[in-house]
Amino acid sequence: MLSLDRAKETGWPRTRSFYIRRLFRIYPLSCFFVLLVSILGIPQARIVDRAIETSGLTLREISANVTLTQNLTGDANILGQLWSLPIEVDMYLLLPFLYFLASRSPKRFLYVAWPIAVMSALLVGSIPRLWRLSFASFAPCFVPGVMAFALCRKCSPRLNRLLWPVFLILLVWLFMLHASLKSSWMICLLLGLAVPFFKEQTNTVVNALTYRIAKYSYGIYLGHTLCLWLAFAVLRSSPWPARYMVFAVAIVAIPWAAYVFVEHPGIQAGKRLSERLATSPARRDRAPSHANSTVTLSD
Repeated sequence: MLSLDRAKETGWPRTRSFYIRRLFRIYPLSCFFVLLVSILGIPQARIVDRAIETSGLTLREISANVTLTQNLTGDANILGQLWSLPIEVDMYLLLPFLYFLASRSPKRFLYVAWPIAVMSALLVGSIPRLWRLSFASFAPCFVPGVMAFALCRKCSPRLNRLLWPVFLILLVWLFMLHASLKSSWMICLLLGLAVPFFKEQTNTVVNALTYRIAKYSYGIYLGHTLCLWLAFAVLRSSPWPARYMVFAVAIVAIPWAAYVFVEHPGIQAGKRLSERLATSPARRDRAPSHANSTVTLSD
């Protein structure tokens, strides 16, 4: 929501820029890991008791996982954690529309959006033929994030920042008491409504650490099963200190390398493409026509 809010464009150009940046942010790294484990035959599909299993790895499954459409095709996840990413991509398609509604009428959005999301989720869950719309089952988890954005425009943070981790731990504890999809709707609602009322963290050490974790979080999400496989499957006959040491190094090194060599170049490519498309023809026509300016615009 904040990335949409920071965009210089308006209307369709803003939406187009958001889609392009998300596409280049998500797909290069997910495609890399899917193709890596598929080509090398590395088991990543399911973590079971003391083992990691692989999927069938058919061409159809690989194609569905590369395009992040396995929730629409009904194919297995080559990486177990990829069950959630296609749902996230589907929600990204709706996010500019939700941003428009929340920006135009924040108060109305707060009262209407979540009940509609819940009703949509219940409808999809009750009709088996609508399984391809399974992302709607998670709409009550996503919409509270938009509600938090709307509330931030109306409320001032008053609660001590030190209470924030305590509140998060409490939410996790409540969810674990009654873990289910429907209970996650309520937990996410509480989380979204609470975010705007807590003051920002000012501790520079904590901020630096959490910034680093957030920066490489996508690589951690996609690569952590690879780290588990390497440390505890490939090296299962090694002494346990060595296995845990390899895991500790891998869980840092693999996400770092993934970000530097795949994710960050993809982000920059998306940024350049969206900025290039945002340059209007009228602006180019008004540019000076001498040689040096022509070279600059061409570059």
